[in-house]
Amino acid sequence: GSPWWPETDRLIHHLGRHFGWVSSALRSTDEPPKASGPADGQPLTEWFAAERDAYLELVNSLDPDQPAWTFVGQRTAAFWFRRSIFEVGRHLWDLRTGGGMLPIAPAELSAERYSDGVDEHFEIFLGRSRAGLDPLPGTLVLRANDSPSHWKIGKSWAVTDDDPDGATIVTASAGDLALMC
Repeated sequence: GSPWWPETDRLIHHLGRHFGWVSSALRSTDEPPKASGPADGQPLTEWFAAERDAYLELVNSLDPDQPAWTFVGQRTAAFWFRRSIFEVGRHLWDLRTGGGMLPIAPAELSAERYSDGVDEHFEIFLGRSRAGLDPLPGTLVLRANDSPSHWKIGKSWAVTDDDPDGATIVTASAGDLALMC
């Protein structure tokens, strides 16, 4: 397994709790408590399937513009629709690479979806943590080779429109770039 998820059951438990927690966030505008795991004696796979199915039923019944609790940004269900795609896609990669498969981005998501995952990372997650990061030694350009997407990240970790000389350029599939983020 990966260093983050050395045991498959821990990863399945994490994803089941994600589905439960996000379901609670979608039903309220208040921050939900952490989701619980399976009841004593309940098989992990049975609990996971129930959490996943309840989440999918809820998501399929909601309007993306419905108000919902989020930890940043837009306060609608659409935030969680987007967030969960990348949460599940990332962990699909974890499951596959833990089993010895080649570490390539899962084909279940398109290059456009992966590009949106990189956008999400820079818009939401990096914005929340960049103040605590050491400056980059120079500008970094990430360029997808399977979509028109690219991102320029300045020394302060902010996405920029500047066209710097001497930037370090990383070119890869949008999926592989999303997995780097």
